[in-house]
Amino acid sequence: LFTWGQNTHGQLGVGSQTTLIPQPQLVERLKGIPLAQIAAGGAHSVAVSLSGAVYSWGKNDFGQLGLGDTEGKEGHPHP
Repeated sequence: LFTWGQNTHGQLGVGSQTTLIPQPQLVERLKGIPLAQIAAGGAHSVAVSLSGAVYSWGKNDFGQLGLGDTEGKEGHPHP
């Protein structure tokens, strides 16, 4: 999975604090994981693997990452 663009809340999943990533960057934590679906919100992203594992990252102020809390999980995908 490659991402680029606005990264204000770590929604690109590349682990960088840079707010704008103009060139495609590999999401290292998902490298080698076959993905079935990917979705992006305004400040968060979600991916589902072929095995059914769900990964989410980015802004989480309303629990939109589905992790059972509202703590920010910015920068890297979390299962």
